Amino acid sequence: VAFCVIFVLEILIRMVCEKCAYLFGAAWKWNIFDMALILLILSDAATTGVQSGEISGPLLGRVLRLSRFVGLMRLSRVMRMLPNLRVILMSILDSMIALVWSFLVIAFSMYIFAVLVLAGVSEERRQDQALDAATESELYLWWGGLYRSIVTLFMSISGGCDWVDAVRPLGQISAVYELLFLFYMFFMYFGLMNVVIGSFVATVQQIAASDPETAVKFASAQMEAYIHRIKGFFRQAD
Repeated sequence: VAFCVIFVLEILIRMVCEKCAYLFGAAWKWNIFDMALILLILSDAATTGVQSGEISGPLLGRVLRLSRFVGLMRLSRVMRMLPNLRVILMSILDSMIALVWSFLVIAFSMYIFAVLVLAGVSEERRQDQALDAATESELYLWWGGLYRSIVTLFMSISGGCDWVDAVRPLGQISAVYELLFLFYMFFMYFGLMNVVIGSFVATVQQIAASDPETAVKFASAQMEAYIHRIKGFFRQAD
């Protein structure tokens, strides 16, 4: 109710101040949009009356309850007033396709390394290499199947486990698989992850450069910094 009252007062004050410009000015589309939201908020108040039994009609109540979700559309106007928020949200939306491809590349890389490790470990075990009980238990814990191996590789690069614990049983079998795991860590940390992060940073920079308000704000900040340096130079010269 308080939000409804504040919203209505805001619209009334703007209509009194702007007069005809409220419907025929540069922002008339947003003003019409706000008026539509006012009607939806009032219908939401009517929904509350339906739920409390003051108004009858279950069908009307179900229809009006849907109007609550439409009120979230006012966030689009907030985004117009907050350029930094708009850039962040647009960057997230535009990065979804890159995020999907990054996930597929990372998943494929982990699958390849998991298959290589499992194939080597299975071959060594087929040769009846004797292992102590502790090493056997760790080997089954970290590398006890394809799914378990992929989870281990993912936890190793995401901080879910200490990768030293995961590589210890592999080193007990052969140094080759230990070196293979170290190569995986190097490839993921210094290669693939940097490429993924760089793609997201490039997307954010592209969105920020294409946004006119952000570009104007950045140019104004550069101009103010340049003026500040010039003033400091002349103060030192005096």
